[in-house]
Amino acid sequence: MPPATLSIIVPCYNVSDYIDECVASITSQTYSHIEIILIDDGSTDDTGERCDSWAQHDNRITVIHQQNQGLSASRNAGLDIASGDYILCVDSDDRIAPNLAMQCMNLLQRESDDMIFFGHNVIDSRGNFIKAIPIECTSGEQMMPKLLLNEVRSYSWQFICKKELYTNIRFPKGRKAEDLSTTYLLVDKTKKISVLPNCLYDYRKRDTSIIGNTLNDSQQAIQYYQDELKAFHEIKAWATAHDNHAYYGLTVNTMLNHLLLHYYQMVSAGNAAGLSWTRDRLLDENHAIDRHSIRPTIAIQLLLLKIGVLYRYDAFSASIKKHIKALVRR
Repeated sequence: MPPATLSIIVPCYNVSDYIDECVASITSQTYSHIEIILIDDGSTDDTGERCDSWAQHDNRITVIHQQNQGLSASRNAGLDIASGDYILCVDSDDRIAPNLAMQCMNLLQRESDDMIFFGHNVIDSRGNFIKAIPIECTSGEQMMPKLLLNEVRSYSWQFICKKELYTNIRFPKGRKAEDLSTTYLLVDKTKKISVLPNCLYDYRKRDTSIIGNTLNDSQQAIQYYQDELKAFHEIKAWATAHDNHAYYGLTVNTMLNHLLLHYYQMVSAGNAAGLSWTRDRLLDENHAIDRHSIRPTIAIQLLLLKIGVLYRYDAFSASIKKHIKALVRR
């Protein structure tokens, strides 16, 4: 049987400073059976020209030029033409280790797996190492609960899976937090998953990224939080349809944790609009959810929110932790 082919999908939008490093890391893979699909999503800088230049020198590269439609539509365009047996998504400001494809594809084919997750590094805008985040999961059977608990993030770039898993699954167009809406569905369709703790992907943390902008712009923050909440509601509906009370409970608590985190971020940033939105959503969700599903630590914070003193909780909790650490060191 010939080696399986890996399709690597890279949506690109105004990443002139990073696209060359990204594509170079892909073309230098030690696994040779790859196709590379670059989607120029209506870039207004020279990203599109740089993609075309790479394609002229490497016949494994296909470039799609389209009007700006967003990250989800770009990934979907790549999925629609991908001819490989397996799919890997890569963000165009990131980079991958030279042996990522070799390690993952060898294991996938040897074990007849549907999907493999791997760890990642966080790097700064200049490419300097910040920290390593290995996958905190020892077996594929643990993957769904870990995803629903957010102990393994839903990033679409931290796994390779069979192309057939994407049948009838596409990223939601026009929405942020698109990974949250799709990764659990892919995992749900698998029969066997492998986990590599190795950090094979470099995720670049930038202030101008989608996530970075939410801390600086109240409108973008609210839009992101709205889309994230939609995804959580979809997961709750999926768990209910499967009559899986355990998965429903995990999803509810992760959703509330996310909203609480956003609340504290808005307090720290002094973002009145974002603070008001997260407060209202927390109260709405608290009213709609069965109280028995909510963990005690979250229930306490929701009670403090209701009486108007939650903004003091984060500072108080941080102070207590600081004092405990000081006592432990003595």
